Amino acid sequence: MDKDMRVIGVDLPQTEDEYRLLADSLRDVCFFMLSSTGHILTWNSGAERMKGYSRDEAIGKHFSIFYAAEDRAREQPEQDLQTALSGERLMAETWRVRKDGSRFRVQNIITALKDDSGKLRGFTNITRDITESQRSEETLRTLSRLAGLLDIADDAIISVNNTQEITLFNQGAERIFQYTSAEILGKQLDVLIPGRFTHTHQAHLQDFGQSKETARKMGERREIFGLRKNGVEFPAEASISKFELEGEKIFTVILRDITERKQAEEAVRSSEARFSGILDIADDAIISIDKGQRITIFNQGAEKVFGYAASDVYGKPLDMLLPRRFTDTHQHHLREFSQSAETARKMGERREIFGLRKNGTEFPAEASISKLDLGGEKILTVILRDITERKQAESALAAKASELSRSNSELQQFAYVASHDLQEPLRMVASYTQLLAKRYRGQLDENADEYIGFAVDGAARMSGLIDDLLTFSRLDSQGNPFDETDLDKVLHRALENLQVAMEESKADITWDAMPTILADEFQMGQLFQNLVGNALKFRAPDRRPAIHISAERRTMEWIFSVRDNGIGIDPQFGDRIFIIFQRLHLKNEYPGTGIGLTICKKIVERHGGRIWLEPQAGLGTTFSFSVPHRPHEFS
Repeated sequence: MDKDMRVIGVDLPQTEDEYRLLADSLRDVCFFMLSSTGHILTWNSGAERMKGYSRDEAIGKHFSIFYAAEDRAREQPEQDLQTALSGERLMAETWRVRKDGSRFRVQNIITALKDDSGKLRGFTNITRDITESQRSEETLRTLSRLAGLLDIADDAIISVNNTQEITLFNQGAERIFQYTSAEILGKQLDVLIPGRFTHTHQAHLQDFGQSKETARKMGERREIFGLRKNGVEFPAEASISKFELEGEKIFTVILRDITERKQAEEAVRSSEARFSGILDIADDAIISIDKGQRITIFNQGAEKVFGYAASDVYGKPLDMLLPRRFTDTHQHHLREFSQSAETARKMGERREIFGLRKNGTEFPAEASISKLDLGGEKILTVILRDITERKQAESALAAKASELSRSNSELQQFAYVASHDLQEPLRMVASYTQLLAKRYRGQLDENADEYIGFAVDGAARMSGLIDDLLTFSRLDSQGNPFDETDLDKVLHRALENLQVAMEESKADITWDAMPTILADEFQMGQLFQNLVGNALKFRAPDRRPAIHISAERRTMEWIFSVRDNGIGIDPQFGDRIFIIFQRLHLKNEYPGTGIGLTICKKIVERHGGRIWLEPQAGLGTTFSFSVPHRPHEFS
C-alpha cells in the first residue's frame, strides 16, 4: 500500500488490485478514488491523459485542484462531496481544469463508498471529456440554422468536396442555374461552368486549395460566367471560401447573376456615347450611378472639379467622392429619394454639402439629383457645382460687413466724444486765456502764472486725447501688412520702451518663450507695451510688482496672457474697460486718457482674435488675448 495513502489515514479495500486493473483499462475515462477528505488515492492512465498530471503528481493531492478558481471560491468541491455523501450519486455536466490551466467540458460522477456498517471509506470519481461531442452537437445545430438562412438568399450558394462533387445547392442556385438539388447533388462542379473555362477553373481551384487563404474574390482579373441547364451562359461575380469538416476540405462558392447589371451598363454606355458631347461642354460635374451606386457617367466637368480621370472612377462607388463623415447621411437620403415619387430634387437645402477631391481636400458644393428608368434600371444623375469661390467671397463680404458695422459704431462714439468730452479742455483753455487778457493785461504776477499753468494743462490734455484718437482711428487704415513676426524680439523692444517705469517700480518681469506668428509687428509691440504698461501703472503701493507674460499653443490659435499682482479689477467691469475713454479711476489718481485697452482690443480683433479679462483669485489682474495660427487680415 502506498506511503501517501497511509499518511492520509485511509485503508483501501482488499480489492484494490481489482480497482486498479479496472481503472487502467478505462483508457478514455478518467477514474480515480478519493479518501473521505477528498484526497486522491488512485490514478489511472485515462486520468493522466485527460488532466495532464502523472500518478506521482496526483496521488495525495486534494481533488479540488481540477476545479476552476471561481468554483473553489464558492466551495463547490466540498458541496459535491456532501451531495454524494447524502446517498445520491452526483452526476453533472460541468467544467474542469487541466494541469496546463486549460478548461474542458466533462460529464462527472462522484459516488460515496461505505462499508457494511455504513462508515464512509471514500469516494469514486469518474470523468468523461464531452468537449468534442458538444462541439459536434453545436455544429449540427449551427448547420441546421445555416441551412434555413442559405435558402432565403437570392445568390447561389454551392459547396463541393475535395473531388469537386457538389454537396450543397441552395434554392438561390436552383433559380439561377435552373437545376433542382436532386439533379445536381453528387455531380461535378464543371457541369455549371462553360466548357471553354473548365481548364482555367480547375487551375484556380487547385491554387486556392493549396494557398493559406480562407477566402478569395473570383473574377478580379477577368470576367467569369456560369452555365444554365438550358445551355445559356450568363455573367457572374463570385467569391470562394474553404474550411475543414471532419478532416475534409469543403469549398463554398457564393455566386451572383449580374446579367441585368451588365445590360444596364451597356445601355448606359450607349446613352453616354450619344450624350457625351452635350455633357462634356458643361462646367458643372455631371455624374450618373447605377442601382448599386457605382459610377457610370463622369463628364469633363467632374474631372475638373474632383481631379479624377473618368477611367479612375468608372465602376467605383459614389462614396469615394464624399467626405467619410457624410457617407451614412448620403446613403439614407439617396435611398429615400430613389424610393420617392420625385423625379428631381435639390440637395443641401437643409445643410451644407461637400465633395472630396482626389488629393483629399474637401470643397463646398451645391447639387441637384434626378432619376430615370433606363433598360429597366433606375439611373440616378447628380449635377454638382463647386462653390468654393462663392463661399470665400461670401465669407470675405460678411467679414467686411462686420468690420464696417464695427467701424461705424466706433465712428459714432468718436463723434460723440469729439462734440462733448473734447470741448471741456478747450473751454478751460479759452476761459483762463480770457481771464489773463481781462485782469492782467500788461502785467504778470503769481495769479497770472497760475492761470497760464491751467491753460497749459488743458491744452496738454486736449493734445493727449487727440493723439490717442488719431492712433485709434489709424489702426485699420494705416496698419502694416501681416508678416512672419518673432514675438520674442517684439516683447524685448516693448520692455525696452518701458525701462524707466520698470526701474522706478523695481518690477520683476518674467515671460515664456514667444512664438513666431503671422502679424503686424508694430501693432503687436504696441499691444504688449500697453498691457505691460498698464500692469506697471496700476501696481499696488504695498508690494513689489510681479508680472508674467505667457504663451500657450492650442489647436487653432495662440493664447497670450499678461498676469500681474497689482490692485486688480472688479470682474463686473470686464466689458466696460475696453470701451473708449472709460476709466475706473480719477485722472489725478492714475494718469492716462482711458483709451489704451480700447487700442489693445482693436489690434487683437484686426488679427482675428479676441481679448478678455480673466477672473483671478486673490490680488492682481490677468489680461488674455488670442491670435489664430494664420489670422485673416481684415484691413
